[in-house]
Amino acid sequence: MRPIAARLLRQLAGRAVAITVRDQRSAEILAEWGIDAQVVPDLSAAVEPAPARRGSELLRRAGVDPKRPVVGMALTALRTHQATALEEAVAHCLAELPDVQFCFIPMSQHPFVHAHNDLLLGRRLQLANPRLALLEGSPRPDEVMAVFGRLTAAVCMRYHSLLFAERTGTPIVPVPYAPKCDVWLDEHGLQRVPLEPAALVAAVRAAVGRRRQMKVA
Repeated sequence: MRPIAARLLRQLAGRAVAITVRDQRSAEILAEWGIDAQVVPDLSAAVEPAPARRGSELLRRAGVDPKRPVVGMALTALRTHQATALEEAVAHCLAELPDVQFCFIPMSQHPFVHAHNDLLLGRRLQLANPRLALLEGSPRPDEVMAVFGRLTAAVCMRYHSLLFAERTGTPIVPVPYAPKCDVWLDEHGLQRVPLEPAALVAAVRAAVGRRRQMKVA
């Protein structure tokens, strides 16, 4: 956080009647400033997933067969050198795992900040990799959670993709992009997957295998 942002946040927090945060590290930082904060679940915890059939319907609309293995990709735009690595890793996954369907899930669709509109990234990746399905439109959070429930596994870069995958019991391939994601992974004992083609393919393959074992069990 930039110094000016930290200073303003400290002033705002000092005036608040009560503060809640969603991770212990944030509470610790506020405590260092002499401010008490209560750790509570993310607000999305209050959202119940839509019926499973709605998740299947949205996947079929995107051109995916829910009865076959499908891996969701909840990715976001990165800095230039990382963007190249991301595009290469996605292309490698599609090439190396022909029996798996891949569907891009835009978790953020900011109306005017392109870097925070994942749908634009999804369309660019789909143009380069036509086999990549894309969840178009603006489904509600409960519908997106239902989609996660129908996935075989999920490549999670966005924070709420991690939360949705965990809530629906979907095997996670974590490729975090921000400190808040790193904190969540540390709290849940999950190891990050490097944004490197071979590493991502191996992690996706392992996650699909875990899901198959879960179904057998």
